[in-house]
Amino acid sequence: MTIETLPMLVLAASTLALPRSAFNCGSAWMGDPADRTASAAPSARPDDEERGDDDEEEELASLADLPRAVREAIQRVVRPSAIREVEKVTKAGVTTYEAEYRADGEEHSVKVSVGGEVLEVEREVAPARLPAEVRAAVHKRLPRGVIREAEAVYVGGGASPTHYEVEVKDGGHTHKLKVGPSGEILGGSR
Repeated sequence: MTIETLPMLVLAASTLALPRSAFNCGSAWMGDPADRTASAAPSARPDDEERGDDDEEEELASLADLPRAVREAIQRVVRPSAIREVEKVTKAGVTTYEAEYRADGEEHSVKVSVGGEVLEVEREVAPARLPAEVRAAVHKRLPRGVIREAEAVYVGGGASPTHYEVEVKDGGHTHKLKVGPSGEILGGSR
C-alpha cells in the first residue's frame, strides 16, 4: 500500500460502514448530507470484487436519472414509491437496469434493457408456496436439503413463471438450483 492509495482505502472503508438507509434512491443525489452539490456518479458497489464478478459493474442509480424508456418500463411494473434501490449493471459490455422493490410484504425486482424492454421480473416466494412439482424436484436432488429462499422468475414480462430460483441449505453447504415450473432441474450447483 502506498500513501497515494490511503485516501481511497479510507473512502472505501467509510462507504462500507454506511447503512443502506443512507442512500436516498428517491432523488438524483446520493452522498454526504452536508454536500448537496455532489455531482459525481455513484461508484461501483464494493462487494463486486468479493463475489468474483470482475467483468460486472454495478452502480446505484436514481429513477429520475434513468433513460426515459427504462424509467417508463420500470414504472409499468412497479409504482415509484415502492422502489428500494435501482442499479445500473454492466456485464460483458451489456448494460441493464434493475429495480428492487417490495410488494405484498415480499422482495421483488425487475430487470430492464437500455431500450426499455422488461427482460425479467423476479418475485420472492415462500418455500411452502412453491408448486409441488418444484418442491419434489428439489427434494429428489437434495433429500436432506431445506429450501431457504425461492423466487419465481418471469422472463420477458410473461404472466407465468418461466422458472424458479431456489436456495437450498444441505448440511454445511448452500446450493442454488434453477427449476422449471413442472419440476425439471434446469441448472444449479450440487
